Amino acid sequence: MGIEGHWLGSYFQELVKGRKESGPNDPKTTFRIEAWFELDGNDLKGRMIDLAPTREWPLAEWLKGNLTSMTWLQRWRARSFLARNPDCIVGMRLSENSTLEGRIDGRKVAFTKTYSGPTEHISIFGGKEHVVRQENPPIEYAGELSADGTSIRGVYKLKSMPHQPQDPRAVRTFELHCEAT
Repeated sequence: MGIEGHWLGSYFQELVKGRKESGPNDPKTTFRIEAWFELDGNDLKGRMIDLAPTREWPLAEWLKGNLTSMTWLQRWRARSFLARNPDCIVGMRLSENSTLEGRIDGRKVAFTKTYSGPTEHISIFGGKEHVVRQENPPIEYAGELSADGTSIRGVYKLKSMPHQPQDPRAVRTFELHCEAT
């Protein structure tokens, strides 16, 4: 089988390696994806859809998994805000569609995912929804096509953005499985 065609899979983020939690802040968060690849020589193009582009959590639940990565001032502000808004919901809405461009060399696959629009970071409190829009950095995927050509497994990383440093302990992986046509 070749890489061209329809693929289903997931990408995972383990926010802090080895940290064990459950619920919406499980350190290994799964995002389902659907992709279509086209090949022109070794050049790879396509598109990807995030199948669950909206994620929402009660702020208290979200904080349980994120306090350790905050400064003391951020923790204080978050706890103060939560005390005043105990029913606050936080989340994000990803742009569902993205384009893919990359290369395939033997079984090595590398492509960059570019979202078609911004991510909306949302918070709902005081009866109102508050939205902050942020452009998404391109995401670089690198993996290997299985010997039988039916799956791709690998890692991904967000290209750095100065206002959004990445936790170097984060582990990000993906897998895709070819859908028979």
